[in-house]
Amino acid sequence: MKKVLFFLILFIILSAMLIWSLNALEIINFKASVVNLLNRIPFVKQYMITKADIESKKAENKKLSTEIQQKNKEIASFEGEIKELKKDLKEMELAFEDEKKRNQELSSKQETKKEKLNKLTEIYRRMEAPAAASVIEQLDRKFAAEVLANLKEEQAAAILQELSEGLAAELSKIIGSE
Repeated sequence: MKKVLFFLILFIILSAMLIWSLNALEIINFKASVVNLLNRIPFVKQYMITKADIESKKAENKKLSTEIQQKNKEIASFEGEIKELKKDLKEMELAFEDEKKRNQELSSKQETKKEKLNKLTEIYRRMEAPAAASVIEQLDRKFAAEVLANLKEEQAAAILQELSEGLAAELSKIIGSE
């Protein structure tokens, strides 16, 4: 049995050397012969990959790599835009908060001014028309018009009657334009 095994190994080695020599001398293209033989076997043929298949896959890979690089550049660009938009949004939110605070302050000031105007109007309601007219003559025209506009019509009319015609006309004009 050892002799058979020895001769079998010797035969395989000599066959391999012969095939290599013939292939090196380009007498027989062993690789092409094996490929042709395997291509004739149906279930093996589907697993065979040709050089053309490899080249097409390389070209497809290169194309996809280029597309990936392009998409990565676009993503980086979009991320930069998003960062800028977030920064702008933050600035707008801060500006909005500032405006909101200012609006609240103005609203508070207007409420305070309105309360003071109402108190002052109440004082003028309790005064006699000639006394109220003499005080209103001393006030700023716009403020005087606001006070008169808050009074009841009869009281405002009585005070206007006590004022000079020019001043009464001027205050009436201001009240009418508001």
